[in-house]
Amino acid sequence: MKRKSCLVIGYMRNNFGDDLFFKILFERYPHVDFYMYPPIEFLKNTKEHIENILM
Repeated sequence: MKRKSCLVIGYMRNNFGDDLFFKILFERYPHVDFYMYPPIEFLKNTKEHIENILM
């Protein structure tokens, strides 16, 4: 079965509410590959724990 992909555009620097929203989104849909734009430092640290974030 082909995995679905989703481009997520957002601001994730020092904004706890948005960071939490994206974290919950990524964890809730483990069968979807997420691409973040713009890619930021947060993803490098989070990528170790959430496998469906792609750069």
